[in-house]
Amino acid sequence: PTLAQGAGEVKDPWATPAPALGRESTRQAPLQEMSSIVRFQKVSKVPAKFDVLTFSNCFVWSTTASVARKIIGPMREWADEVKYRTGVHLDMDPIYPNKIAQKLYKTSDEVEMNVYAFGSDRSVIQTAKLIESMLQQDPAYVRLGVFRRIPDSKIGRA
Repeated sequence: PTLAQGAGEVKDPWATPAPALGRESTRQAPLQEMSSIVRFQKVSKVPAKFDVLTFSNCFVWSTTASVARKIIGPMREWADEVKYRTGVHLDMDPIYPNKIAQKLYKTSDEVEMNVYAFGSDRSVIQTAKLIESMLQQDPAYVRLGVFRRIPDSKIGRA
């Protein structure tokens, strides 16, 4: 029912702005059906750093660097896999870069980060559920080794 039909007041889920976290004051209410751990909020104005990258909706979730790295991955490989499977582009940015420059954090895991998701409302809701599953599995860093052949070595040769 709509107001025009006289059925009463219809509440718009985006009408009540959420309190500002970090630098942006343009956040809106959290998405409906969002997971309990990952709470993306829709941003009405895309941060300038990402403005050229996308024409889709922008969502943000504030967390710590230790959690953000478990989603993005040490070399963005997990974020690339999420984008390949869901169509949602993930990126992260520190909330307070001045605190990093002043070395006010004890460890790099404590840095407050914004995780950005670019995509449609529905795809971000589904991706939030996927991210929650990723965090419950507690992924670990993947180390990459680069090896050189030693001249005249028979290792690795048939």
